[in-house]
Amino acid sequence: GNVCGPTEFSMDPQALLAAAATGDHFSYVAGVAYQILVRCHVSGLVLHNYKTDLPARKGLSSSAAACVLAARAFNRVYDLKLTV
Repeated sequence: GNVCGPTEFSMDPQALLAAAATGDHFSYVAGVAYQILVRCHVSGLVLHNYKTDLPARKGLSSSAAACVLAARAFNRVYDLKLTV
């Protein structure tokens, strides 16, 4: 796949909301980070998603896959005990 990014978000609630409102490919990930931040009070996370082969903006749910990746990473790093 093609390389997207890097994309970096400040773990500030207002900055995450602003990033989520942009509508770009990673805006949904910013929304996930916002929800995790305000609900679980985490400090941040670095993801290097180098193995994704879903093309962006082609209707194949690549943004949803990125959101699941982010949520699962927060869950694992911070042992949040999130379930599906």
